[in-house]
Amino acid sequence: MRVPVFVCSVLLCAGAHAEQARSVGDLISGHVTSVADGDRFRVGYARIRIWGIDVPKWRARCTSNGEKWRPGWGSIAALRDCLRGTTVTCRVQKIERRLVRSRFVAECWRDNDKEDVAACMVRSGWATDWPGYSGGYYAPLEAEPKAVRRGLWQCDREPPTRRWCKGGVGIPCEPIYKPRGPD
Repeated sequence: MRVPVFVCSVLLCAGAHAEQARSVGDLISGHVTSVADGDRFRVGYARIRIWGIDVPKWRARCTSNGEKWRPGWGSIAALRDCLRGTTVTCRVQKIERRLVRSRFVAECWRDNDKEDVAACMVRSGWATDWPGYSGGYYAPLEAEPKAVRRGLWQCDREPPTRRWCKGGVGIPCEPIYKPRGPD
């Protein structure tokens, strides 16, 4: 049976309107319903991008021991591992308006042990600190995976992530947010 386009349009607009009702500082909690890549996932219909880190996109390539490699798939698996078996809570830091549904850039933590999801990803070696947003908040967590060549640090050169914004090295992309963690 075909569903009329009008009905689908109304449902999409209703979902988009409900998500746009959120504002900076709001909390979004629940089970992760899907993982899009190493720094994006959904809680219900809310699309979340983890604040302060970057991961290679699924198409990104690097060489490891002289062989071409796509590390994006490892980042996706690592995020699934960081989120497995728990609900998450995310504090909205920024709302990125999209055509159909907004995306929320957020600081997130696991509800079972209150671990910062971004910190989990950086410690695992599958994400890097993005100082243009984080002000270097997660940079110290890169030392161990880099030393043992874990995750993205298996690349022969630097990981295929963005480290700086359009302004260049040391220029913030936007005002730096300081994570608060669970209240």
